[in-house]
Amino acid sequence: MNTILKEEVKRVFCNCEGDNDVEDLIERLRGAPKESLHQLLIKMIMFKSLPLVQLVVESGAEIEEPIGEGITPLLYACQEGQLEIVDYLVKLNSSSNKD
Repeated sequence: MNTILKEEVKRVFCNCEGDNDVEDLIERLRGAPKESLHQLLIKMIMFKSLPLVQLVVESGAEIEEPIGEGITPLLYACQEGQLEIVDYLVKLNSSSNKD
């Protein structure tokens, strides 16, 4: 399992004790229902965690679904000044539009 991802899980979810807890949490994130993934995506943007944003997106979070008042995760990341996350979402969006 990716060391950077494990460290981010420990940073964001401080109550993780060992690697087994971290791996369990990562697996639960991967298996979360679609409705929860969108909320998780916004929270991971708030936590400024690109590795966890990537995990949630790879698990099936909708990146173009608005969170209220038409604000998409991309716009929210822009408002929060999260340039790495913005870059990731823009690249992801542009590659999905090529299909």
